[in-house]
Amino acid sequence: VLRGLAVYMMLECHVVHAVMRQEFKTGDFYNILNILNGFIAVGFLFLAGSGFIIAANRKADDYKNFRKPLWDYLRRLGLILLLAYALHLPVVSFFQLFNLTDAQLLTWSECDVLQTIVASSLFALLTLFATPNVKYLKYIFAVLSLLIFILAPTVWNWDPFTVFPTMIGSYFAEQPVSKFPLFPWSGFFLAGAAFTGFFFDAKDKTKFAKIAIPVSALVMFICYYTRFETAAYFNWPDWWQGFTFHSFYRTSGITLLFGCAYLLEDKLKKSKLGNAFALVGQESLLVYMGHLMIVYGSIMNYGYTYMLGPRAHWVSTAIMTVFMCVFFYFFSLSWNTLKKEHPDYARRALGGLGLLVLGSMLLF
Repeated sequence: VLRGLAVYMMLECHVVHAVMRQEFKTGDFYNILNILNGFIAVGFLFLAGSGFIIAANRKADDYKNFRKPLWDYLRRLGLILLLAYALHLPVVSFFQLFNLTDAQLLTWSECDVLQTIVASSLFALLTLFATPNVKYLKYIFAVLSLLIFILAPTVWNWDPFTVFPTMIGSYFAEQPVSKFPLFPWSGFFLAGAAFTGFFFDAKDKTKFAKIAIPVSALVMFICYYTRFETAAYFNWPDWWQGFTFHSFYRTSGITLLFGCAYLLEDKLKKSKLGNAFALVGQESLLVYMGHLMIVYGSIMNYGYTYMLGPRAHWVSTAIMTVFMCVFFYFFSLSWNTLKKEHPDYARRALGGLGLLVLGSMLLF
């Protein structure tokens, strides 16, 4: 359900960013919406970490003994990474990939949220292999997350391309070179894994959630209302980007929402709205890929940004957002049903689509 909430907010965020006129991107309502949108990518990463620790608690032995669940997991990560770079392809021809300019290579290698999820997952997996007992993982992840948040400003002041090639250096390059570099964004993945580990190990989860909610709210309040003082003290130019206390602020926002969602879980399970969120949450990768193709386009198609640009009225933007949410709900429902009732057809459809794209690229 939480991932589904992030998906619907992602649709809103990208549609508003792509098509709404600049004159409407002002005022208190838009500023509040903009702040809320800042939690979307954090939510995806945090919940990816949650998923990792849940799987690790059940499958640690299979992972460490190189059994089928490990290879299934690595195969999924490989598919995600392939799709992540496919979204950033700068040329339509497969053969032109070997003759990219420096600017094109930088565009292709940009570290987006999918790359960060894959890199963080692999790092967490290596940590699992190096940890003798799974029960220690949550402590290790908590410390690593804290270190990444603290070191992020230092990493942002460093030029990684002087040490690494472009494809590797982009994982550490500050915005706007990469939208979601590992510092601090991988810290949200590890924070999600740590928090979820402590949550599931708690004897009284309801009590844990009730404590997490006010503590998270207090941390958010302190971080936000001291933002000018802390940024000035550490001489950081933009509190909202890459700053340690802003990372604490964002993490606290997700843990607060996590606690609230747990207390409402029984009601969410019984409601149609909760099921609608859960469904798109299960198909978040499908919605992520599909909506980017529609909103921003790719080398294969033109998106809203090409056809409309930022010139829509806020009413038109709201209507477009609702239509996108409804469309992707039914799209997710159709794909989810196909996978459950005809999994062979679903695999063939994916394989056929992949061959079509590759074949098209080989023709140019």
